[in-house]
Amino acid sequence: FHIISKLINNDYICGVYKQFMIEIRIHEINDIFSKYALKADRLYFSAFPRIERHSLVELHGAASKDRADYLAFTDEGDGNPVPKFLGLAYVIVRGDVAFLLYFAIAQRLRNSGYGAAILDLLQKKYEGLDLVLLIESLEQKCNNMEIRKRRKQFYLANGMRETGLTQLTAG
Repeated sequence: FHIISKLINNDYICGVYKQFMIEIRIHEINDIFSKYALKADRLYFSAFPRIERHSLVELHGAASKDRADYLAFTDEGDGNPVPKFLGLAYVIVRGDVAFLLYFAIAQRLRNSGYGAAILDLLQKKYEGLDLVLLIESLEQKCNNMEIRKRRKQFYLANGMRETGLTQLTAG
């Protein structure tokens, strides 16, 4: 695992924010018996609509064969005796591209700074590669436009940039 300490408010001052220190650790999920597999799988099902999900057999199979990185994140700072599960990422690396296929933070921890800290950690983990992800279009009418706008703003505010490329999908 890799360790990074970062302030919740995105400043780097000894990793302390008031009396609250975070220590984010990355845990690789290589099979369904990995320590954080069940929590990551549950978050995966709750965070992504069915139409966007691959089967768990595919996810775990690719990760077990080193064709993808299925990652869980925990906070072990602030003297926590039990690590706090934060979220998941699923990354496929091909050539000089790291494709962030899935990224989710536990519902109760969203808007608390963990997403920014983990995205920063992912950018460091895949340094030297182009970290790429897809977001929903802001040009289509939908019932969750505000969420889409906030999601895009989050990624832009955390070092991602628009490529100008669009992926068309059926349905």
